[in-house]
Amino acid sequence: MYSDNMTGNARSDSIFTNGEVEHAVREGRRLRAQAMRNAFSRLRPSLGPNG
Repeated sequence: MYSDNMTGNARSDSIFTNGEVEHAVREGRRLRAQAMRNAFSRLRPSLGPNG
């Protein structure tokens, strides 16, 4: 019940547009992918950036 109520409120009272949310999701995915690449490059420096 609580989650249904919150979902309803989020739809009607959201301060973000769908475009803003989609952009934030894309940016988050990009940053996560960059962080993963950085982590792997530190773990396996012998492979190089494209390894």
